[in-house]
Amino acid sequence: MVSIETPAPAAGPQIPVTGVRGRRFVLDLAAAVSDDVWRTLFDLELAIDRGLPRTDVTHHAREVARALTDAPIPHSSTDLLVPLHRSIQHAVYWGPASVEDKASTIQDLRAATVTYADRLARAGLVQELLSPGPVEVILRTEDTQAHAPANVQAALEEWRSPARARRRVFRLKPRAASLGTWWVVPPQLPRTTRLWPGHTPAALYSREDDRGELEATSVSIDDRPARVLEIRAAHDWLGLVDRYPLDGTRRVGKCWDIAFEMSSRWMVPDWSAAAQEWDAVHLPLQSYLSFGAMPLPLSSENTTAIAGFDADTTVWLNGSPTGRGAATGWRREDGDSPWRPAATE
Repeated sequence: MVSIETPAPAAGPQIPVTGVRGRRFVLDLAAAVSDDVWRTLFDLELAIDRGLPRTDVTHHAREVARALTDAPIPHSSTDLLVPLHRSIQHAVYWGPASVEDKASTIQDLRAATVTYADRLARAGLVQELLSPGPVEVILRTEDTQAHAPANVQAALEEWRSPARARRRVFRLKPRAASLGTWWVVPPQLPRTTRLWPGHTPAALYSREDDRGELEATSVSIDDRPARVLEIRAAHDWLGLVDRYPLDGTRRVGKCWDIAFEMSSRWMVPDWSAAAQEWDAVHLPLQSYLSFGAMPLPLSSENTTAIAGFDADTTVWLNGSPTGRGAATGWRREDGDSPWRPAATE
């Protein structure tokens, strides 16, 4: 067994490995810069997928841990973005957990992922990603235009009615409607997003269930919501749902029961009620990596989760953002390529 001493926490922000999303990010990041990590991680995931005996899975996990100790770190903070996007795409809420996420939960990898995350922090590579400035932009893609609301209040009220929301889902995503919805935020609410390394809009990389668009535009916003709830810790989300509860079992239960391998009374925020206190809600990347995509117990009977809430995105509950200045175009070659500013004609 590979013995790895867990170092003292590094100064400054560090990729959290307490949650499955954070651990998966570390693994995908190391695999992007180390062929040995990529190979051993592939072997581990294959062993899990084939249902090999526990001893075989443990052996492959220890090989990944060994490879992580020798893996280099990326050269710059912009090199973190594609592996982060790749890791987010492994999140599945409409079916069983992906084999990639199952690999991330193996205990034999925990110490090695902590050590690698510490090395990234000490090199100063994650500061800009985990602690971006307050500047936000409106991001427009083909899919966000399809969800654009005619009236924010109507979108909030529709969220309260599973039947009405289901009809909307069927129009926009017929396949998803057969399974039930899985997202915890109405997709038609206005959103803005912060800027990550390279002045890149976060939502280009943080979106779950990426539709594969190859073009987007962003524009700076002219104003900011006055009352913004920051989800800095799990208790912030739990407090929001507890204060403004909505039984979402009929809405998300069919999907979440399978994804989280448990049955519960699933609670989601009543966004219409929350809008009386808050103008917007922001989910930092640090929080998403720590406790996103995980069941969060409210009580012995009630559970909630954060799903379909893109990291470093601000969801507006009152009003809509207005853009100012010239728009910036963004393009990528395919779904696994970096986004770059589009060349001006």
